Amino acid sequence: MTSRLHHALSELAEQAPAPRTELTGHVITRARRRRRVRLIAMPAAAAGVAAAIVVGSVLTGGTTNSAPPAVTVTVPRNGVLNDGPLPGPLPAEKAEPIRYAFLDHCKQKGGLSYKPPVGDCGQWRLLDRSGKLWRVADGMGAYPTSTGDYMNSSAPLEISPDGRRIAYFKVKEQRYVVRDLSSGRITPVGRRMSLPELYRAPAAMAFSGDGRWLAVASGGRSLLADTTTGAVSVLPAGSVVGLGQDAATVVLTETKGSRTTLVITGRDGRVRGRVPLDPRASLDMASGENWLSPDGRTLFASRSSHDGAVLVDVRTGKVIRTLRIRMPGGGTLGGITGWAGPSKVFTAHALPGWDEPAGPGPAPRRHPFMRSRGLIIDLDTGKSRVLDTYKLRASQISNVYGGYTS
Repeated sequence: MTSRLHHALSELAEQAPAPRTELTGHVITRARRRRRVRLIAMPAAAAGVAAAIVVGSVLTGGTTNSAPPAVTVTVPRNGVLNDGPLPGPLPAEKAEPIRYAFLDHCKQKGGLSYKPPVGDCGQWRLLDRSGKLWRVADGMGAYPTSTGDYMNSSAPLEISPDGRRIAYFKVKEQRYVVRDLSSGRITPVGRRMSLPELYRAPAAMAFSGDGRWLAVASGGRSLLADTTTGAVSVLPAGSVVGLGQDAATVVLTETKGSRTTLVITGRDGRVRGRVPLDPRASLDMASGENWLSPDGRTLFASRSSHDGAVLVDVRTGKVIRTLRIRMPGGGTLGGITGWAGPSKVFTAHALPGWDEPAGPGPAPRRHPFMRSRGLIIDLDTGKSRVLDTYKLRASQISNVYGGYTS
């Protein structure tokens, strides 16, 4: 490892802001983004860094061949993902593509802020394409700082657009890893970090459209990793907002005052150009995301006026199209999870009526329902297609969407 790369990796932990807390009664996405709150339906109303490479080894899966078979749990008949028994660990060798991940913090009242969850129920849970549920038993999910501490938080997890890879913090290795679900291979990404470092520097992660490349960002600095080898390139300072289909073009933003500049690089992190972003466009919601079209030419962006979205030409930074797409149930499309094709995007849409109706007599001691819906939206026609609907019983939820191109 070069001293330059080691310094950049260290900055990822040292410069990151303190983790943000999750909001009770709201569906929160993984955040990086912490990093990001994917409330996608809006209401109606150092540059030129040379590439530095570190090759990571490939680890085996979370259990051995002699381990007992994983317990298979499917979605309960009532459709509430966390109403059934706790699912078993994700299979070590091969698993189906993943569509959704969540932390329900053991359904405890007040979530992380009340009492830190412990044990298996504090781990990330996954929903695969055929409706089976699993746990990420070797990964960090919810983590406590102390009982009753509002700073208790959760480690990030990311699902590739095709659902065939997941990225998470592996406790035993004490580093971020990518698991290829088709084979069970686990590839380390970046350097090791202690748990206290993880607490101080939660990462924002984003996959390229093909799932091969992963951007890991924290504290204003970012790395780009090849998930098949673990090779890592240092990206310029800024927030990653686009990787496209194969990360051949990487887009970051630099913000000074009210002015935002698009920084264009390749996989090696070398800057190819800088262009000012049209002031009619905002990429604040895209920080740590992949909002770049598969061909690497067009950025999806929110309107600065917060009443819709626009498409931006990456080469010029200018708005080339205004989108006013109505969401089912009201509101306007203002943000996305990622692109699902040349002219299609995937977004998560919160559904109304989350609270479970109270029964007769004294109010029952129940947790509220939280529901969301995954939609594929055609930007040319404005038509949407429901991909899946997710229902959970808890007062505080962290969740992640993926697998929308498989």
